[in-house]
Amino acid sequence: MAYEPCKCSIYDCSTRQNLIAGHRYCHSLWNKMKDNPNGDFKYTKAEVREEHSRLVKCLKKNGFKHNSPLE
Repeated sequence: MAYEPCKCSIYDCSTRQNLIAGHRYCHSLWNKMKDNPNGDFKYTKAEVREEHSRLVKCLKKNGFKHNSPLE
Protein backbone atom coordinates (compact mmCIF):
# COMPACT_ATOMS: atom_id res chain seq x y z
CA MET A 1 0.00 0.00 0.00
CA ALA A 2 1.34 3.44 -0.93
CA TYR A 3 2.08 6.05 1.72
CA GLU A 4 -0.70 8.63 1.94
CA PRO A 5 0.23 11.56 4.21
CA CYS A 6 -3.38 12.69 4.47
CA LYS A 7 -4.73 9.23 5.32
CA CYS A 8 -5.65 9.71 8.93
CA SER A 9 -5.71 7.01 11.56
CA ILE A 10 -8.86 8.08 13.42
CA TYR A 11 -10.91 9.17 10.42
CA ASP A 12 -10.63 8.35 6.70
CA CYS A 13 -9.62 11.61 5.03
CA SER A 14 -9.19 10.42 1.47
CA THR A 15 -11.68 12.98 0.10
CA ARG A 16 -12.18 16.68 0.83
CA GLN A 17 -15.58 15.93 2.35
CA ASN A 18 -14.11 13.28 4.65
CA LEU A 19 -11.23 15.61 5.53
CA ILE A 20 -13.67 18.27 6.75
CA ALA A 21 -15.79 15.67 8.55
CA GLY A 22 -12.66 14.28 10.23
CA HIS A 23 -11.74 17.76 11.44
CA ARG A 24 -15.22 18.23 12.87
CA TYR A 25 -14.99 14.82 14.51
CA CYS A 26 -11.72 15.75 16.23
CA HIS A 27 -13.27 18.91 17.65
CA SER A 28 -16.39 17.04 18.76
CA LEU A 29 -14.35 14.33 20.44
CA TRP A 30 -12.06 16.92 22.07
CA ASN A 31 -15.05 18.80 23.52
CA LYS A 32 -16.54 15.58 24.89
CA MET A 33 -13.21 14.72 26.51
CA LYS A 34 -12.97 18.21 27.98
CA ASP A 35 -16.53 18.06 29.35
CA ASN A 36 -16.08 14.56 30.78
CA PRO A 37 -12.41 14.21 31.86
CA ASN A 38 -13.03 10.87 33.60
CA GLY A 39 -14.88 9.35 30.63
CA ASP A 40 -13.80 6.17 28.91
CA PHE A 41 -12.78 7.17 25.39
CA LYS A 42 -11.32 5.09 22.58
CA TYR A 43 -8.57 7.68 21.97
CA THR A 44 -6.38 9.72 24.28
CA LYS A 45 -6.21 13.51 24.18
CA ALA A 46 -2.69 13.20 22.79
CA GLU A 47 -3.95 11.02 19.92
CA VAL A 48 -6.76 13.44 19.14
CA ARG A 49 -4.34 16.40 19.22
CA GLU A 50 -1.93 14.55 16.90
CA GLU A 51 -4.76 13.64 14.54
CA HIS A 52 -5.97 17.24 14.55
CA SER A 53 -2.47 18.41 13.59
CA ARG A 54 -2.39 15.94 10.69
CA LEU A 55 -5.81 17.06 9.56
CA VAL A 56 -4.82 20.73 9.69
CA LYS A 57 -1.77 20.01 7.50
CA CYS A 58 -4.02 18.23 5.01
CA LEU A 59 -6.60 21.03 5.14
CA LYS A 60 -3.93 23.63 4.38
CA LYS A 61 -2.46 21.46 1.63
CA ASN A 62 -5.93 21.38 0.04
CA GLY A 63 -6.36 25.16 0.19
CA PHE A 64 -8.44 25.45 3.35
CA LYS A 65 -7.79 28.01 6.08
CA HIS A 66 -7.75 26.81 9.67
CA ASN A 67 -8.88 29.05 12.52
CA SER A 68 -10.04 26.58 15.16
CA PRO A 69 -7.28 25.29 17.42
CA LEU A 70 -8.09 22.67 20.03
CA GLU A 71 -8.47 24.40 23.38
